[in-house]
Amino acid sequence: MNFCFWPDNPAGEFEYEHMTRNLEKILNEDPEFFTPNHLAQVTEADLQTRVFKAGFSLLDERARLVRQVGKEIGRDGGSFLSFIN
Repeated sequence: MNFCFWPDNPAGEFEYEHMTRNLEKILNEDPEFFTPNHLAQVTEADLQTRVFKAGFSLLDERARLVRQVGKEIGRDGGSFLSFIN
């Protein structure tokens, strides 16, 4: 989700800490969001409304990369632990 294409944000309206807080909130409220199956189906709208909540470029590419991660992890038994092992 986070790579070198960060928005033009001179007023500090959205920084790394905002994204991590949003991810923590999602983890607490909807842990299924982080399952490989769900990550493999993430949409641009998911990222825009839940993760970033700010104007970001390349949402299509960010969503594509998140889906790729979900699919790759899902191939190895469907869990992060099995992927790491």
